[in-house]
Amino acid sequence: MTDISVACLIPYNAEHKDNRPQIEWEAIHMKRVVKAEPLNGSFNFTVNGVLTKIDKHNVAAFQHEINRRFAAKIAADYPYPVAVVPIPNGDGVIGQNNVFRTLSIARSFVRVMNNGSVCLDLLRWNAPVGKAHLGQRARRVDDHLDALQINGGTHLPVVIFDDFLTTGSQMAAAKIKLEEAGFNVVGCYTIFERLDAGVPVNPPGWRIATRSVMRIADFFGFGQ
Repeated sequence: MTDISVACLIPYNAEHKDNRPQIEWEAIHMKRVVKAEPLNGSFNFTVNGVLTKIDKHNVAAFQHEINRRFAAKIAADYPYPVAVVPIPNGDGVIGQNNVFRTLSIARSFVRVMNNGSVCLDLLRWNAPVGKAHLGQRARRVDDHLDALQINGGTHLPVVIFDDFLTTGSQMAAAKIKLEEAGFNVVGCYTIFERLDAGVPVNPPGWRIATRSVMRIADFFGFGQ
């Protein structure tokens, strides 16, 4: 079993229900901005210490605040240069010279850090993959491990970044893949943590989420 601890900023409840509290709607609107989807509403978010109404006219203020918070958090946790490695979205395929969404986000907040840290396009899929939340690919660690490829190298400590944490299988696979290749993974971060059904959503703020993820070998007791 692989245990991971992930620093998450925004709790998110994806269950389908009729009566949704305002705080949950706001997290849904935040998710749309992060996924570069149209924002057909508004939400409140603290920007530079001031509670600010975010709508389609000033989404850049929210994006800049996300960059600021990630830059500050990672620099506080690791006061030395690190390599931020984003987990690729489905279109982040080896051999393609494209900028996938998590890579774009990571590059944006690393530029704010200004301490020698770098953003590295170090992980890619070996073929196009679908969306796990739509059932287009499995959420198994071993499947992710087979599909991920190392795309470069670094001697810096590695921080893994993703936009969403759900079961944790993709984050765990990225950590295992990098560590087995000899990289020193020191931390894991996501913007959103998807909560289990019935778990109340709290206001945005840093918290540590833990996941225990099974590999196929765990079912057979290998390595015990």
